[in-house]
Amino acid sequence: MPWKVRPTQEVLGDGAGTRRRSFDVDGTHHTIEFGKEPVYLDVLPPEIEQDPHLLTKEVTEEEMVATGGVLTRLKAERVQDPMAPIAASDLEPEPIDPEPDPDLKAERIQEEAVAPEPAIAASTASPGKPRKK
Repeated sequence: MPWKVRPTQEVLGDGAGTRRRSFDVDGTHHTIEFGKEPVYLDVLPPEIEQDPHLLTKEVTEEEMVATGGVLTRLKAERVQDPMAPIAASDLEPEPIDPEPDPDLKAERIQEEAVAPEPAIAASTASPGKPRKK
């Protein structure tokens, strides 16, 4: 069940106050800033539970959704499928050819550069008619 966490009225004061807490869950470090709007957590770390300036309440998912809350997942989701076993032969590197082919040489290929087509000058005069001065 989710936990609803928000700071006490003492912290909020005129409504702009916040409380920042850092904690670890399953070896992952988190920092959350609690303010006027409640924060919904999937687990309740002891650092938050024991903080005298934070109010905590266990709520149902229906209550959380009804208030428009979004669940913050702190606990990593575990993959249930075990990994396929790796054969020892897959870990051995491919043998390196001790005598490389002497006829194999690096080759640089250079393509001919194609000249860009000349730009056509725009003319306001009609072709074949001289301009008047």
